[in-house]
Amino acid sequence: MTDHWLAPLRLLLEPDQFRLLPRNPAFRYEQGQDGVWICPRPRYYHALLDLSDAEYHGAANVPLRRLAVEDWAVLPGLFVRAFTDHQPFVGVAPEQRDAAASEALMLTRTGGDGPLIERACFVSQGEDRLIGAVLVTLLPPGDPEEFDTYAWGGQPPPDAVERCEGWPHLTWILVDALEARSGLGTALLAAACGELRAMGFNDLLSTFLYGNDVSAMWHWRRGFKLLSYPGTRR
Repeated sequence: MTDHWLAPLRLLLEPDQFRLLPRNPAFRYEQGQDGVWICPRPRYYHALLDLSDAEYHGAANVPLRRLAVEDWAVLPGLFVRAFTDHQPFVGVAPEQRDAAASEALMLTRTGGDGPLIERACFVSQGEDRLIGAVLVTLLPPGDPEEFDTYAWGGQPPPDAVERCEGWPHLTWILVDALEARSGLGTALLAAACGELRAMGFNDLLSTFLYGNDVSAMWHWRRGFKLLSYPGTRR
């Protein structure tokens, strides 16, 4: 999600109250004469999954199908339902969430996150709406612990996906909040990884926000290994 949707927040707090304020590493906390400012400071970490070591224990036994063109029209609604209570999306004003979701997904659809690996994109259909989706894109080849690997910096080769020229990236995995902790996300991951292996890929990169403990734990349980933060080897 593009960071410009994340607005600063001003609170009127006394110094003692400021010291007691719970902190989240996705934000910067500053006290000034006009109050306390909580400003977005998103920091993203990357993780790598060896597809032969992926762990799918607890995956839901649900029907999945490949992403269809008509699904793009309803994916923003699923995006909002999936991320409303999670950082950084919870920091977006409610009246702006549909627009923010649409912008993020349009970036993915049009190649802004790298070419879409359509064979590895799946959705789960509920009774009256989508309840889950996984979108996988292709990042350029290179060191996954360097910043430059996460953007093509130009037009990717038209056959990059077919030739497995780059890193598959778990760009979005969306699960309706009402279906959370049901194993649906793991089922979507398993479907995507199975297709990636059949195509000839060996690994899958992913990205999560520092401070989003739910996402970090899910990646760890699925077998992803944390990579060094780009720019430092600590």
